[in-house]
Amino acid sequence: MTMDSRLRGALHSLMRERYLAAKNAYRGIPRPRDVPRAHASGLDPDRILIAGTDSATGWGVTRHDLALPGQLARELGSMTNRGVDVNLLCDPAGVGIEAVIRLLRNRDLREFDAVIVIVGVVDAANLMSESNWGSRVVALLEILDAATAPSTPIVIMGIPALSSLSVFDVPPGGTIDTSVARLNAVTAALCDGHARGHFFAFPHIAPDEASAPGRYRTAEDYRRLARAQARFLAPLLHGVDRGRNAARAAREEAQSVARRLESIHGLHILDTAPEERFDLIVRRAQQYFGVKSAAFTLIDEDRQWNKSTVGFDESEIPLADSFCATTIRAARPFVVMDSLLDHRAPAGTPFRFYAGYPVESPDGSRIGALCVFDPEPHEVTDFDVTVLRDLALLVQDELAEPQSAVWAG
Repeated sequence: MTMDSRLRGALHSLMRERYLAAKNAYRGIPRPRDVPRAHASGLDPDRILIAGTDSATGWGVTRHDLALPGQLARELGSMTNRGVDVNLLCDPAGVGIEAVIRLLRNRDLREFDAVIVIVGVVDAANLMSESNWGSRVVALLEILDAATAPSTPIVIMGIPALSSLSVFDVPPGGTIDTSVARLNAVTAALCDGHARGHFFAFPHIAPDEASAPGRYRTAEDYRRLARAQARFLAPLLHGVDRGRNAARAAREEAQSVARRLESIHGLHILDTAPEERFDLIVRRAQQYFGVKSAAFTLIDEDRQWNKSTVGFDESEIPLADSFCATTIRAARPFVVMDSLLDHRAPAGTPFRFYAGYPVESPDGSRIGALCVFDPEPHEVTDFDVTVLRDLALLVQDELAEPQSAVWAG
């Protein structure tokens, strides 16, 4: 046995012990168990997917709004002056890049404007060889290349130095950190050779001084990481022709009736009693926009069923009379300022003004709308679509049951 092989064997044993110790340490660290997504206010939203492990999972905080999804949404929104929707696809129980590959395989990710993959800490801790790591990165890029739109940037985050993670307790600049650097060099080279691949070196994030022992990362740590990600991502999004953006075109595609009905029935919400959690949002919409009526609706097979209404007594109406049936055709607002002058309005509607924003189920299916309407026409200057979107997102959050692991879109 050579010196190199003996040294590598000793390092494997050492890192195996460190990994098992770190795995046990993680059991006591809080992590988010709420809906794995977040939003930033604004119109024309960019839709971002974060996929992976480690910092993607939000270890150390209790809500995704405080972890990377929420922090990235706010940081990116402030840089682009647009809305942002961030979805998270991760499994805290998954181990290494193989788990991430399985998580991404056979998914339709065409609606995302960018994908960020965070992976490699466990693989580096287990001293994966450069050749094995390279083959898996190639597989990852191939899967994402097939699953995403042709305009979508694919960003792979570099692996942080394991010495920067207190749970591993390894010296900085040593053999382990050198091994991490070599894996990162492989990833960078493969991304350079990929038309849409981008390597983003994990930024040095000094632990928040306010962090309590055993907490791993704080909201401030995630904010600083998200700011670095947003600075890297914003120019990539800016460089895409928004008029020819394939991801946006995919979001404008009509979704199948079967998909919508499956999602609605899975929520077990049709024909149920009114609920204060929805009524409060609908009432806020009606009051904010100063209209006679507002509603949260669901589009069933042959009817619009109203889960919550203010100033409108009908529990359901035929689809032929429904503005909301048009709203759900695309992932954007549908506004009719005066139905007498707009051919898109249902024939004979008693409402001159209507504005609706599609409401999505947790799997991304457009199932209904939050809408406001009035017997009098409105002027364009009277209406703030941004607020309507924000309120529709509140409805979405109420629909989503807390999930411990994964966005399943």
